[in-house]
Amino acid sequence: MKKALIIFLLIMLVPTIALCSTTKVLDRDTDLPIQGSVTGLVTFKQGTTVELNERGEVISGVLKSNQEVYCRSGSYTLIKLYDTILGFSCIRIKGGDAVTTFDEQGSVISGTLNEDAELIIVNNKAQKISLKYETPFAIDKNGNLLSGFPKSDTYLRPVGWQNFMPKDNYAGFVKFKAVTEITFGPNGEVVRGTIADQLTVNGITFPAGTRLQFSPSGYPQKP
Repeated sequence: MKKALIIFLLIMLVPTIALCSTTKVLDRDTDLPIQGSVTGLVTFKQGTTVELNERGEVISGVLKSNQEVYCRSGSYTLIKLYDTILGFSCIRIKGGDAVTTFDEQGSVISGTLNEDAELIIVNNKAQKISLKYETPFAIDKNGNLLSGFPKSDTYLRPVGWQNFMPKDNYAGFVKFKAVTEITFGPNGEVVRGTIADQLTVNGITFPAGTRLQFSPSGYPQKP
């Protein structure tokens, strides 16, 4: 009875074990497929660690060199293949030392930009933000921007803006400072960011350059 139970448990666990990712240190520059991609192999750097899925495809790793990769949140580029016009969303990612992560569809979801890039803030909506080259970014599994460093001072709405922002011409928009990390929450509203201008809330004045945490209820606070 006990032996039968052990065999049953092993049978049940085998699919789970097979689906687990593994890591590997590369002993040389190695061409590997990205998970979910249909565009061939990409070279990953010698001496770095790659995370592989059960099919040996890369989930995350360090690219040997700068690479243009698919990003469903990136700028839309049209190319002509024979007599057909195809659309691709691509961004250029830094190689050499920064870890790049891909989702199951082969789209990059985190890494370091090798050039300025426009990324969609909320999936299936038109609003974009220009991010600075050589800064990290992250996107969630649904294609929504989680974090990034804006190229220039940028007006965005923080989470809970309806509770504390004056009803003026800015309609809840706050200017956030260039090349500082912004963290986004639901609907593309800012959860954490550095303000570019002075902000007064509930009698408290936060000077320009203050990093603030925002929440759906309550006033902004220093994190």
